[in-house]
Amino acid sequence: MDSNGPLEEETLMMQGKGRDLAVVKACSAVLTHLPAGSPQVTDQSVKAFAEHCPELQYVGFMGCSVTSKGVIHLTKLRNLSSLDLRHITELDNETVMEIVKRCKNLSSLNLCLNWIINDRCVEVIAKEGQNLKELYLVSCKITDYGRMKSDMQYLTRHLNSVTMNCCWCHGADGDHP
Repeated sequence: MDSNGPLEEETLMMQGKGRDLAVVKACSAVLTHLPAGSPQVTDQSVKAFAEHCPELQYVGFMGCSVTSKGVIHLTKLRNLSSLDLRHITELDNETVMEIVKRCKNLSSLNLCLNWIINDRCVEVIAKEGQNLKELYLVSCKITDYGRMKSDMQYLTRHLNSVTMNCCWCHGADGDHP
């Protein structure tokens, strides 16, 4: 890897577990975007990035082997503005709510294909996501009640400046208060 040039995507794929920390430390000063998409990226990888790459602004983990235990470390990233957590099989509502509460610069959040994300989580996102401009909830466990409530909170706060997509949600009748 050329220390003066742009980072190549292969460098971030982390082909071996022992290289995680070495790769992170080598690029920590310049890394602002992390579009990871490899099963080799684990909770330990996320922890290393969160600890050693404080300038991360964009993080994407679609197709990675991360869980809520790793994702929670992203709360350390004060400059985080865009987070793509599509299809994280072990992502829980509490982790998402904590990220939205702590990462005040978050403007884009993609939670598509996370069937655990529910109305309660969306309600907290709507209240706490002060700078959120994009929210994607396709194929989550959001009911019509949750969609309506979050839509109203977003619209009253941002008028027409928010993109929100929550189609194909699989909420059950008993999910809302």
